[in-house]
This record gives sequence, structure tokens and C-alpha cells, in this order.
Amino acid sequence: MFAPTESLFLTKLNGKYGFINKKNHVVIDHKFTYAAPFSEGLAAASKSNLIGFIDRKGDFEIKERFTSADDFEYGYAQVFFHNQTSVVDSKGMILLPAIFKSIHSVGNGQFVFEASSNLRSTLASTLPKLTIAQNIEELSQYDSLVTTMDSEIDSEVIEEKFMGVMNSIGQLIGGNEFQQVIALYSDGTNQLYAVQRKSDNESENSNYNFALMDGNGKILTEYRFFEIKPDEKIVVEETENGFVNYHVDSSGKLSKIN
Repeated sequence: MFAPTESLFLTKLNGKYGFINKKNHVVIDHKFTYAAPFSEGLAAASKSNLIGFIDRKGDFEIKERFTSADDFEYGYAQVFFHNQTSVVDSKGMILLPAIFKSIHSVGNGQFVFEASSNLRSTLASTLPKLTIAQNIEELSQYDSLVTTMDSEIDSEVIEEKFMGVMNSIGQLIGGNEFQQVIALYSDGTNQLYAVQRKSDNESENSNYNFALMDGNGKILTEYRFFEIKPDEKIVVEETENGFVNYHVDSSGKLSKIN
């Protein structure tokens, strides 16, 4: 038995997964070889070797075609075709080609992604030209673009990280220069991120420190923050007198913490 989500307990009985309510009544029969708790009205589940999403009646709202899947958040779920990922909406529409290492919804139709570094300079021009793969057999069209996990493990060179922010139609927000992006707020129509930019100049602060960026891609501060504590909404600056902590609100306003 798992902790309840949306008033239903995910339970395992005789090797199969199903759901019961708080009165111990079976709501969805134990007929799945895999299932995850409900999120936003849907639950990842499987009767085969692939995963889809079921509704609260136990019917597949999104058919089984993924090798793995995350929970729904802000209307979207990250889905996997082996080591490549994309996102689906609640109707099962795959939004983007599965060429990412990770991509997840952070609110207001925006997504934080990580991709292979070889896509840094070409992603914006390449993405609109790609057909969206609907199943595993269609992934081969991305072979020349995607650096596989196996080749990364075998490589002696640690690959440079390429992260960014994207909207639901694949447009980059803030450009393609970031090596780390941390979502801080999704508040109403406001988005706020901490971003670390990659520069060829090794002495650039952006190689090590973070700046704050809004949902339109505007950089709000200098690259001055040594550490980001997203759960606490705190950013840390290193000064000559030591570390200074600031609380940051959804607009990017900083309040020094004594």
C-alpha cells in the first residue's frame, strides 16, 4: 500500500496493482503489472511492457507506448522512450520530439530541459523541423542528434551540461547559453528561475554563479549568487565578509536575511 493521492490508495495484491478508497473498497481492480499514484486525475500504469496513463475508472486515457513516465504536474508529464524524453499533455499529445535527457513542466506552459551539448547551437533551428516520434520504433530519426547514455558512460570526457527553458511550441526562453537552470517560482503568470551561463572566458562569474531570470527570458540581476536553495526560496551571495543570504520573491525582489 502506498500513501493516498487524490483520495485513492495504490495497492498491490497477488502481484498486481490496483486502487482502493479510504473505506477499503476496490475502486480500480488489481489488473496492472505496474502503476503509480494518481496526479492531476491520471496515473501511470501498464498491463504490458510499456506504460500509459489511466483515469479514475481504470481505463487508459493515454495508451501504453512509453518505457517510463513521471507524474503529471502543471498539466504535463515527462515521458520516456528509453533514455530520451519528451512531455505529454492530459490528452496524450506529445508536445516535442524526444531528444532531451530530461524535460519537465514548471508552470505557465514553460519547461526546464537538459539536452546533449552538441545541440546547444542548433536546437532552436533543428527542433521545428523534426517529426514527433509517437513510439519507440520512430526514434531512429534522432540518432544523429542525441548523445546516448551508453556513450556518455564510456567516454573519458565529461560532457558539458546544456540546460534551458522552453515553451510548449519549442521556443527557447532566455537563449541557449545556460549550463544550469533552477525553477524557483510559478506564481500566477509569473515565472522565476536561477540560471548559470556558460562562457568561454574561464574567469566569468556566470561560469560559477547564478543570476535571476524572469519568464520572458530577462536577466534581472548580475551573476552573483554562489548557491541556490529552491525549496526555501533563498539565494546565497559570497562577499569579502562571508556569505550573505537573501530571500527572493516571485518578482525577483531580494530581502536580506540577518
